[in-house]
Amino acid sequence: MKQDNINTILHIGTFLAVVAGMGLVVWEQQQTKELMRLQLSSDAFSLDVQYDAAFLGEDANSIEAKACTNPDTLNDAEKFLLTRHYGSLLQRIVRNSSIDDLGNLGADWERQSFFNFEAMFRTELGREFWKKVSTLFEKENRVRIVGDNALENSKQLQQLEIGVSCRFSD
Repeated sequence: MKQDNINTILHIGTFLAVVAGMGLVVWEQQQTKELMRLQLSSDAFSLDVQYDAAFLGEDANSIEAKACTNPDTLNDAEKFLLTRHYGSLLQRIVRNSSIDDLGNLGADWERQSFFNFEAMFRTELGREFWKKVSTLFEKENRVRIVGDNALENSKQLQQLEIGVSCRFSD
């Protein structure tokens, strides 16, 4: 009888160990799947950034400086490139938010996004771009909230004459 009790306890223990092991395997597969999704997203985003950098070329900074100091002298091609640049910045912001949603990595995507928005808001063309595309996001969308806050912050910095030298038109 004592031997039967020991065998029963060993069988139950073995069964519980197998079930726990299977549970760990399932959990590990889910973790691997999430990491794979994050890696694929990150790789795709990196390729987009490389493409945008190649598309915009080295003139983007000089065109942005021109948009800041002499916006009336921008030609259509320069406006197109800047609009593309602002679209690329917005794409990075949305990606950061999406990666944060997928991975819950605890990365401060809002702070990173804030800097991208501020780069966008240096020029009137960038601010106009945001005013048009922000309507595509629901008011409660966190990308829109961060963008609107960054726009307001940029206005306040301009009033204090801190930061970039472009002026807001009222």
